[in-house]
Amino acid sequence: MGLIGDNIKRLRKERKMKQHELAKKLGVCKATVSSWEIGRTEPNLEKIEEICAVLHCKKSEIYEKNVQRSEREQMEVFVNINLDSAIDELSDISGLIDETIERLKAIRKKYEGGEQE
Repeated sequence: MGLIGDNIKRLRKERKMKQHELAKKLGVCKATVSSWEIGRTEPNLEKIEEICAVLHCKKSEIYEKNVQRSEREQMEVFVNINLDSAIDELSDISGLIDETIERLKAIRKKYEGGEQE
């Protein structure tokens, strides 16, 4: 494996994220993430920036070996990852609520029209 791939894998696992979850957030397929992690390919600079945003890390943590974080930085990552997770879950719930409301409106409209005979 290569250093970049090793670091992506380590950071992803530290955040308890699966390859397919990282891939989805980056708009790539799981095979692409796997290819990076085993060192077959490397992400371009733009994708590195996206990886850093998703994993809440610095570029140095992708490019360098044994980068250590302060306790405060570790806590910030923990908070950001948990907030991202909560936001994702709320977005999913919000979408379901909107869909349910639209279905209920359609049902109401159907029955309001049928009762006016």
